[in-house]
Amino acid sequence: MADASELGRDAAVLYDPTPGRAAEAVAALRAGSRILVAGPAAEAMAYTAAARQAGALPCELITYVTSTVTLTVFCPHCETTQRADARPGDRISCAGCGISLEIRPHLSSHHGTYLGAVA
Repeated sequence: MADASELGRDAAVLYDPTPGRAAEAVAALRAGSRILVAGPAAEAMAYTAAARQAGALPCELITYVTSTVTLTVFCPHCETTQRADARPGDRISCAGCGISLEIRPHLSSHHGTYLGAVA
């Protein structure tokens, strides 16, 4: 942020990873702004998804994941989203419907979740 300020560019650091805060931050930006999201996978991807839903374009976003211990998984059977300490390829039980899901390597930047396929 200091480097950006020295170059005469606006910069801000936000420490609140809530989707509502992402929408506020995106609404305050000017055209051509860039957004860097950094943090654990579940929080970083949720914030990235919220920024996209608030109007940020993929080319305006860089997401840097600092930890992949906890992932967010979407169940296509009952549409539940849950967090899991697991990796793509692992199997988990859906918290919504109990069905066995295999975590696919597909990560949706629009939703900020990994896809769970019925195992």
